[in-house]
Amino acid sequence: MFYRLKNPAEKKVANDFYAQGVSDEMKNLYWSQRRMQEPGYDDQRPALQRKYVTVWVPEQRQPDGTITEGHYKVVEVID
Repeated sequence: MFYRLKNPAEKKVANDFYAQGVSDEMKNLYWSQRRMQEPGYDDQRPALQRKYVTVWVPEQRQPDGTITEGHYKVVEVID
């Protein structure tokens, strides 16, 4: 929806609003995970299951023309 905004001032406000929302959500996730790892944490929900998977990231061309070669990346998956 942001790309439909024509006024640069509106685009900046929308972009700032989005960035702050994403930042707040990441902080909430971080602190939730920290609380669950504390000794004596008691919750009725099952504990989070963590595993690591290896995924292939294909070759990509960046907007500036730089080419990133294909590579494997390890990603943490939380159930």
